[in-house]
Amino acid sequence: MKIVLFGASGGTGRELVEQARAAGHRVTAVVRSPGDLADAIVADIFDSPSLVPLLAGHDAVLSALGPRGRTATSVCSTAVAGIIDAMAGAGVRRIVAISAQPVLRGGAGEPWWHRLTTRPLLRTIYRHVYRDLEPMERTLSASDTDWTVLRPPYLTNDQNMTKTNTSNVSVIDYFGTALFMSSV
Repeated sequence: MKIVLFGASGGTGRELVEQARAAGHRVTAVVRSPGDLADAIVADIFDSPSLVPLLAGHDAVLSALGPRGRTATSVCSTAVAGIIDAMAGAGVRRIVAISAQPVLRGGAGEPWWHRLTTRPLLRTIYRHVYRDLEPMERTLSASDTDWTVLRPPYLTNDQNMTKTNTSNVSVIDYFGTALFMSSV
C-alpha cells in the first residue's frame, strides 16, 4: 500500500513510519520543518492545492498531526480540512487521523466520579487542543472520505505503560497507537 503520513516527525508519526515500512508499505513521510526526519518531504500542510501532487498515486492518508503544546491552535482542524480537499483532487479516499479520547464524547460508560472531577479538569487543561480536534472530527465526519478517527488516551513514549485487553485504557504509548493506526 502507498501511504502519505502527515505528522511524521512526532512520537506516533515516527513509529508509524517505522512500522508501515517494516510491513512493506511505501510511505511518503511529510513534515512541517526541514530536518525533522531524514528522507521526509517538507510540505505546507495549510496549502491544499500544493498537496494534490503529493497525494496523487497513493492509497491512503494517515494523519498523526498534533499541536506542539497546549496553546491555542488550529493545526489539526485547518490542515485536515485542506488535506481532505487535496485528497479529492488526487483521488484518494481513505484517511485515518489521531484525535483524543475526550473529544466529542459525553462521558457515557465512565464512572460518575470521573465525569465530575477528572473530565472537567482535563477539559480545562487541554481546552485549546480539544477546540482544535473537535472541528477536525466534524470535518472528517461530514466529508465523503472513508475515514477513521483514533482517540487514544494519554500518550507516552514509555512502552511499559501501554495496557492491553481492557475497556478502561488510560495510557498508551506511541508504538501501540501507531500499531493500531497502521492496522485500520
